Amino acid sequence: MYKFWHKFILIAVSLCGAAGLAPSARAQEQGLPPAKPFKHAMIFSGLALDFTAYIGLYDAALESGNEPDLIIATSGGAVAAGIIAAFPDKEERKKFIESEDFYHFMSDLEVKSKRPSSFVARLPRFVPRTYGLAPLTPNLFRKPLSEAPIPSNQTEFDRPFPSGTDRPKIIIIAAKLEYSKANALRIGKKLFTETWFTDQQTGEYLSGMESPVGARFTRSAVQANAEVRTDFTVAEGLLASISEPYLFVPACLNGELYTGGAVDLWPVELAHELAGDITLPKLPDLSRTIELAFGSVFEYSNKKRMREVQEMSVSKWVDMEDNREVLKDSSFWFKVEMLKQEQDGSRSYLIPRPRVVYTAPANYEAFVERIRTQYEYGYERGLGGLVQDEEMRQGFLAKRLQKLRDRND
Repeated sequence: MYKFWHKFILIAVSLCGAAGLAPSARAQEQGLPPAKPFKHAMIFSGLALDFTAYIGLYDAALESGNEPDLIIATSGGAVAAGIIAAFPDKEERKKFIESEDFYHFMSDLEVKSKRPSSFVARLPRFVPRTYGLAPLTPNLFRKPLSEAPIPSNQTEFDRPFPSGTDRPKIIIIAAKLEYSKANALRIGKKLFTETWFTDQQTGEYLSGMESPVGARFTRSAVQANAEVRTDFTVAEGLLASISEPYLFVPACLNGELYTGGAVDLWPVELAHELAGDITLPKLPDLSRTIELAFGSVFEYSNKKRMREVQEMSVSKWVDMEDNREVLKDSSFWFKVEMLKQEQDGSRSYLIPRPRVVYTAPANYEAFVERIRTQYEYGYERGLGGLVQDEEMRQGFLAKRLQKLRDRND
């Protein structure tokens, strides 16, 4: 009888101790892989200024029962994540992206360096930098293409990162500059730290994780140790992530300089560490010019990075490879046009000159039309990647089409 009760007490104590462990610790105690804090991570990678497509993708996920509880966003995708953080309600979200306030926010972009010649002249110098053959720090402060809109001017973005359960948690990626002087001798030092902006709880999950880029591309300008920041607002994280090299000057936050989310446009390893399921958009390769520009700063090949990511295990791919072609008339991006006259009318030419222009909509009505086109593209492609059953997918699309008809009526 003594042996029975002694054994019973030992079992009871061990069970109580196991119950008090955190899920990951309990899993390790039982020889199982550690539990992940999130069920479904959705990655918003780039898309430049056409990020409204990601709002459509997110709404398709909601309606089809594939709602993510974590969004990892880079560059333009960070703006979409910020909108979702500010407006958990779908109708309020749609109302905001079609609002005059957001129209003015997007219209604030202004091309500063209209002549592409100065940028083109730098391209030959970008090539050796891509291979790490650069003795000097890159100059990200001189002649940016444009001036970034200030997210904090939109009060909707000027808020802490979401920490509740009524909307997904957000991680925004940017790169902190570890130097402050351009064209200075670098003496072999790493120039950038991959930085993750998020809320306090998610930051605890990220603690101790390495930068996938810094760890994988050891000869890059990105150090392996990453940094987690939970003391910034969504607006500040947005500004850091959209301040892409050569497009905008680095963002200054609390005396520290940050450049864009292009430091890692494909944070799949990060998503794998945090979530069981991952949804990732499949985008086309970067243009050769952008590939060279980003490669010259971070000193690794984005194209090679993309190829490796495409071989990784991802739960659901959302095919957006044709976004440039489909959205070419609805894009907010920059392009080069041959002009006989400067846009401000200050000068005319007999022979057309190449000029960089921002393809802003002519008026508010044209803006709304572009936003809706981008949204519908993201929604349709989202259903295509998230809903495998063809009949069910067609049912969602039919409901969406009926809503559009009702709105137009």
